[in-house]
Amino acid sequence: MTIEKGYTDSNQSFDWWDRYRHDLLSDGRTQQKLEIILKMCIIGTTFVCGTAVICMFLLALRKLFNYLSDSKTVVVQCYP
Repeated sequence: MTIEKGYTDSNQSFDWWDRYRHDLLSDGRTQQKLEIILKMCIIGTTFVCGTAVICMFLLALRKLFNYLSDSKTVVVQCYP
């Protein structure tokens, strides 16, 4: 109901959102939940980025190893 009321008047600067946000943040439990969600997002992002960095490092090592092993290949022909 309050959302619809906030949208009906175009001159109103979303007072319903400020009230909703204040109600959320004034409750201690909700703030704890938001902090836990934020920490989980940070941990998840760190894990994903760390995995990507490790994969890129391993791919670079593999390319370097392949380059070095190909460059040291010596073809020796033996004649009878």
